[in-house]
Amino acid sequence: EHVSENKLLTAKDVARALNISIPFAYQLMRRNEITVVRLGRCVRVRREDLDIFIENRCYERGNYNGI
Repeated sequence: EHVSENKLLTAKDVARALNISIPFAYQLMRRNEITVVRLGRCVRVRREDLDIFIENRCYERGNYNGI
């Protein structure tokens, strides 16, 4: 399933995008490693914030290969 660029992502969407478990996605969100948007009790992630998280992790680990 394709996730729209403008859609706020759920933990399930984040987990799918990162190929991780849903509980681990929630853990990253709780620890503020991924910037979240809070809507009452709902927690969502902007696609651009997920992209920033991925880019930062690549740079931190020395894995950036210019792609």
